[in-house]
Amino acid sequence: MVAQIKKLRRSEGVTTSLPADLTFSATAVSSFGQFVDDAAFVAAKGSAAADGDAYYNTTLDVVRYYANSWKTLGSGSATGINYITSADAENNSVGDWVGYKNAVASVTPENGTGGSPDSQVVFGSSSSSPIRGTYSFILTKDETNRQGNGRSIPFTIDAADKSRVLTISFDYLADSKFDFGSGTAADPSDVVVYIYDVTNSLLIQPYTYQLNGSGQFSSQFQTSSDSTSYRLIIHIAGTGSTGNNWILRLDNFSVGPKDVAKGPVITDAIAFTPVFNGMTSGIGIEKARYYRIGPQIQVEVEITSTGSASGTVAFRHVLSGLPGAADSSLLGLRPTIGSGTLLTAGSTYPLTVVMDGDDIVFKVAEGSISATIPTADGGVDAGDRLSFIATYPIVGWGSNTVISSQDDGRSIEARAYGTTSTPSMTEETAYYIKFDTEEYDTHSAMSHAATGTTAITNGTTFYTPSAGYFHIDASIYLGSATAWVEGGDDYFVVQLYKNSVLHSEKTVNASMPVASYLMADIHTNIKLNANDTLQIAAYYKTASGTSNPHGMIASNSRNYFAVNKINSSETIAASEVVAARYKISAARNWDGTTPINFDTKTFDTHGAVTTGTWKFTAPISGYYSVSVQLQTEAITMTADNAFNVKLLKNGSTLVCALDAYEQDISGSVGGITITSVNRNVKGTDLVYLTAGEYIHVVGDRIAGSVPTLTSTDGNYNWIAIHRIGGVM
Repeated sequence: MVAQIKKLRRSEGVTTSLPADLTFSATAVSSFGQFVDDAAFVAAKGSAAADGDAYYNTTLDVVRYYANSWKTLGSGSATGINYITSADAENNSVGDWVGYKNAVASVTPENGTGGSPDSQVVFGSSSSSPIRGTYSFILTKDETNRQGNGRSIPFTIDAADKSRVLTISFDYLADSKFDFGSGTAADPSDVVVYIYDVTNSLLIQPYTYQLNGSGQFSSQFQTSSDSTSYRLIIHIAGTGSTGNNWILRLDNFSVGPKDVAKGPVITDAIAFTPVFNGMTSGIGIEKARYYRIGPQIQVEVEITSTGSASGTVAFRHVLSGLPGAADSSLLGLRPTIGSGTLLTAGSTYPLTVVMDGDDIVFKVAEGSISATIPTADGGVDAGDRLSFIATYPIVGWGSNTVISSQDDGRSIEARAYGTTSTPSMTEETAYYIKFDTEEYDTHSAMSHAATGTTAITNGTTFYTPSAGYFHIDASIYLGSATAWVEGGDDYFVVQLYKNSVLHSEKTVNASMPVASYLMADIHTNIKLNANDTLQIAAYYKTASGTSNPHGMIASNSRNYFAVNKINSSETIAASEVVAARYKISAARNWDGTTPINFDTKTFDTHGAVTTGTWKFTAPISGYYSVSVQLQTEAITMTADNAFNVKLLKNGSTLVCALDAYEQDISGSVGGITITSVNRNVKGTDLVYLTAGEYIHVVGDRIAGSVPTLTSTDGNYNWIAIHRIGGVM
């Protein structure tokens, strides 16, 4: 039977050429060949696969085509363009992936090629537990530090994708020995992802470059204007040895342009503690929460005054710990932002809520409420109730941002309970407990086996669908054939196990004689990676080792195991403005080691600055522009006296010397004496920061007297930082 292969087009990418007509075996149906896998197709063809070959894969229920390597029709980026030639291992080979080893071991690759890779680092294909299809790539290492090894694959982009943001994505599954680190540069995941620009010999760190345990990697990088040749690098950054012989499965690689989701960021309610001017005697908080609604914040507060007001009552946005700073420039000349009520002395007064700088004040007919207003009731006194709702813009917040699309958006919720009594348990032996009836399970994440009768085996297991923070509630109702003994000799323990390792437990002692039962519960939060497991266990001890048979009593209200993911209150906005500007309010020494303390905030969109031991901590990865201006107190300098300003990253790494002042003449010129004057330095530079990394500025004296920064005007001593751009 003959099949005519159609011309295949990868969207705006390469068009494959037409091969000759091929004679297929009898397994072909109609005019299109059907085979169980790539190898079966090649066997039927009788020669090696070539560009343009295609068939229907009956095992995977997909169309497979060949363009430099076997690919699945419809896989890859949203645009249909995937520049990775060996995107998966369905042909049971590593394709165009090659091994390398750095000349010097490092958490970052050098260029992703060359060297002699350690033989104990193996990259291959495997049909054992594939994460997609029949085969997945598999990367393994032994119990030795293999930092600096890795695998890379070259790719060439179209000219249309020069100077564009491209998306990297792939699926992965790591075993329990793989270390995902803390997400910081100092403690990275065992494997990290980089891009190498071959034309410009430039290593590019993608927007996100570490694996976080979610099972799906997605990131972006910016291509250059003069290069189409790149390399995708999978690099071993970890230094683990004993016990760190991990296995990492990889599949479905893609690099290409991708349509990104855009829209306003809208959050759930977030509780906070309000701070007021004028309420010096304290307040009772009935309600205090805020929402982000696109570029604006909505604040809802209800309080009761515990004493008389002192002066004008004002709500403090910044001191209340709310994000960013109010953008009063967008409010115009009449900054009314909401409404409220004041209940005082039995009378209710409607309030107009007005923005006053970063503060909110409350107006009645006579003016802002205070110790004396409303005049009819003698002002705000103890027991008075104030409530308001205000909506106002925040500096740096946008209404149309690039938002994360990695999560399916569903809450992860599961709860099961026990309606069947367990077998009797042996004293001081822990057992995983089976909760045999599921109340709900949004992701089918729970599985149930019989409670073990001789060891800590079986029971109910929760398999984590995606990484994040989770809240756990569990309770066990344990019964005895005889009464428990009070006084601490009889006790019962409920335990939470993560990946078969004890995470937390709670002990309940018999405080009084009880007929036949004792109940213990556990409530905790825990960080989980995708595919981590959770189980609940229990054990008991009786007085003097008396052997009384115990077991879980059937009860759907007292025996339960519930898991829910604590969802982030805000969607990550990759294009969000991050900016901060601070100045100094008092004289500062210029000692060369202590961070200059810019202690007065002009604005700080994400609360990224810590004053005192001053530093700016990046809330999101990216390139940051840093500008500094400093002015010294009046000093006299002689020839060869000098000082400069240094920008440091993570406390010690010198990014650059922003500017220097050097005196190259003596104390007088042409009989004119050079008097004591203020000296100025200023500069700007660009630094890449991964989320969690920080920078600060120090003043360094090279020679001459130690300068002191002027305290007369903070406008001459300031630092301004902003993140450049975002995801397109």
